Amino acid sequence: MANQAPEWPQNYRPIRFEERYEEERRDQQCEDYLQRRSPTFDEFFEEVIEERLLEVYDWETMHPQDRWEEEQLYELKSVAALEQLALVQDKVEQSQRIHELEASEEEQQRMEQQIAAEWDQERLRQIEGISTSQSFDSILDYLE
Repeated sequence: MANQAPEWPQNYRPIRFEERYEEERRDQQCEDYLQRRSPTFDEFFEEVIEERLLEVYDWETMHPQDRWEEEQLYELKSVAALEQLALVQDKVEQSQRIHELEASEEEQQRMEQQIAAEWDQERLRQIEGISTSQSFDSILDYLE
């Protein structure tokens, strides 16, 4: 019994050194690829700082007339953006009012239909009451 080899599950096969090495190499290649493809936060931050520094430098070295024109352009863009927001807000409010009016009209129509149905029911009750009393009277007359 002591000399017997250990029993392995049927689907077990020992991992070979080459297979493990190949798997680790593929994992490393994948990791290297991802590192090359995705820049770090510092790289993005450096780009933003460089762009901002260039903008500040351009602004400081700009001719006063050009600077004034840039300021005017910035203000016009700001005004246009605010007007666009106001238009969008007006459109949303108008849409809400239309929706409320449609809902109100639907409610009004539903109420009118309900009143008409109740009126029809009342008329039917009256007709049934009249016809029943007339029928009863005619039966009594017939029996006499």
